[in-house]
Amino acid sequence: MKICLVGHFGSLDEGVRNVAWHVYSELSKKHHVMKVEIKKPISYKKLLNFEPDVIHLIVGASTSFVFVLAKAISALCARRPILVSALQPVISSGSQPFLEKLFRSMKPDLILVQSTSSEKIFKSFGCRTEFLPNGVNIKRFAPVNLDVKQKLRAKYEIDNNKFVILHVGAVKSGRNIRILIELQKKDNQVILLGRKTTKCDMKILQELCRSGCIVLLDYINTVEEIYQLSDCYVFPTSDPHHSIEIPLSIMEAMSCNLPVISTKFGALTRVFDEGDGLVFVENVPDLFKAIEGITNGCLEVKTREKVLPYSWENIIKGLERIYEELLREKNKYRIWTGKLSLLY
Repeated sequence: MKICLVGHFGSLDEGVRNVAWHVYSELSKKHHVMKVEIKKPISYKKLLNFEPDVIHLIVGASTSFVFVLAKAISALCARRPILVSALQPVISSGSQPFLEKLFRSMKPDLILVQSTSSEKIFKSFGCRTEFLPNGVNIKRFAPVNLDVKQKLRAKYEIDNNKFVILHVGAVKSGRNIRILIELQKKDNQVILLGRKTTKCDMKILQELCRSGCIVLLDYINTVEEIYQLSDCYVFPTSDPHHSIEIPLSIMEAMSCNLPVISTKFGALTRVFDEGDGLVFVENVPDLFKAIEGITNGCLEVKTREKVLPYSWENIIKGLERIYEELLREKNKYRIWTGKLSLLY
């Protein structure tokens, strides 16, 4: 199958780019895949020469530009099946009449959604949807024994006697990360793995550092080691503008069999049931109570078992099935219209 992927394929320290890269990497093992940077449109001639069977846009926010681009590429490629993965569609039904009108007139063949709320909104706009979650590299993000954990802590100069609480994401106030300052106590060591590709909120960064939190901003190729040396993962974000609907960091932490404490963000409750070391919280007191339960050894942790079905290999199998179904539908339509034309 010849597949054209349109999206952001730069640094892997951001969710949408990470998803796009993994989809490209996995599909390339079996298919002929062309990747196109969404902000650097490919020449018409190059795209026509490639003759893709399927065009797939992988985006964060679902903007008017995305749908205009999707429609233009579809028309250019003889109406080939076109899909849009909406990983962070911050829209609300009825609040953007122009966007709704655009969706109805320029909707792609299929929108791949994650949360039930996003699915409901896109369907209200007349769009066809299907659920497709993100994936995780279960071989790279794997649990380690105590000996390896201690060696990793020595490598990164982390006190072996501390209870290490990890959060991965941009240093921004919208992610509600000031809670990490309250978690940085005598027996705890908070680590925030941020990123340089996103502008930091310097005030929050200074507050975190002053409190004793360890903030790592440089890209770490062996990022799995930071998860593996940690004791717990915390995700306090609730604002949908500040993360994709299934945060990859939560999946990576679970794949390393860490206990995870999170808000009921995006599509998390659709994908994962609470329990076995995964705790959903409503407020700050609940978060502290969950931390206490983990430090007291009250939780049996089996988060890796929860995330194993969402390996990238399994997700790509589902995506290939979706491609094949759309291709069959398009081929049937061409045959039907061809027969219809013979009647006139």
